Amino acid sequence: MFSPLARPGALAAFVLSFVSGCSPSDDAPLEASDVVSEALPPTVRRALEEAEEVRLLSLDPYPEAFDPEAWRRRGYDRLERCEEYAVLGAVPLDDSTRRRVVRALYTGIDENDGRVSACFNPRHALSATLPGDPEPTKVEVVICFECLSLQAFVDGEHATNALTSGSPQGTFSAVLTEHAIRVPDR
Repeated sequence: MFSPLARPGALAAFVLSFVSGCSPSDDAPLEASDVVSEALPPTVRRALEEAEEVRLLSLDPYPEAFDPEAWRRRGYDRLERCEEYAVLGAVPLDDSTRRRVVRALYTGIDENDGRVSACFNPRHALSATLPGDPEPTKVEVVICFECLSLQAFVDGEHATNALTSGSPQGTFSAVLTEHAIRVPDR
């Protein structure tokens, strides 16, 4: 008797098609749950969901590491900070990737069960700018997957702290790695 699942790789293809059919596509609109809506202020959510440019950043997790002269000697030609952390590299996200990354963040916020550690050594961040009149609004979300927490800033002012799970880290790091940007080890 012939079974279509008897072919090599057929079972994997079947499972993949089933799983992909059950999860939102990268083109599906982003929807914040009640948990995410309580955790992130509206301006932060709007920036992550609607800004023309959202960038994913790799950060040096130690603020004291930002020494402009030492960074120039190490070959960094563009010195950039995200809050007090040195930016090791940044990727502008296309719409599909932005939705994938933000959806992963929202899922992490939904998944957190109240656990948090006492460190804050962020290695990832999201940066977005919303057009504004008279000035644009800059939003930065600095994330530590080691302690499962994040801090959000609007125009340099602290807006909120929130908890996340570690699940978004794989998505964030994969996008950075695809663009040859290093993420520091723990």
